[in-house]
Amino acid sequence: MSGRGVPIGVAIVGVLAFLAGLGWLVIGGAALVAAGAGMIGMAVGVVLLLIGLAFIIFGLGCLKGWGWVWTLGIIMSILGILVSIYRWFVGDDGLLTAVVAIVINLIIILYLQSAKVKAWFGKR
Repeated sequence: MSGRGVPIGVAIVGVLAFLAGLGWLVIGGAALVAAGAGMIGMAVGVVLLLIGLAFIIFGLGCLKGWGWVWTLGIIMSILGILVSIYRWFVGDDGLLTAVVAIVINLIIILYLQSAKVKAWFGKR
C-alpha cells in the first residue's frame, strides 16, 4: 500500500464491490430460507453467500490496499468473463447482457494493471 490515499477509481470499484456483495448475501440468504428449496436450493444459497463474501472482501481490500486482494480482483473478473460467456451460450443471458458484463470485467482487469493501482496494492 502506498503512502497516499486510495485512488478514486479503486475507491469506486471497492464501494461498488462491497454493495454488490451485500446484494449477493441477501440473494443467497433468501435461497437458503426459501420454502421447499431442498438440497439444490441450499447449495445454490451457499454458493451465492460465498460469492457475496468474496465481493465484500474485495471491496474492503480495495479500500485498505490489501495486496492479495488485487489478485482476488483479477481472478473474480476472469471468472465473471467466463460465466458471462457460458450464460450467453446456454441462453440464460442475451448477447448485449453478456457483452456489457465482459466489457466491465475487462475494464476492471485493465484498471487493476495500471501503475497507480498496482502501487496502491503494493504490486510492481
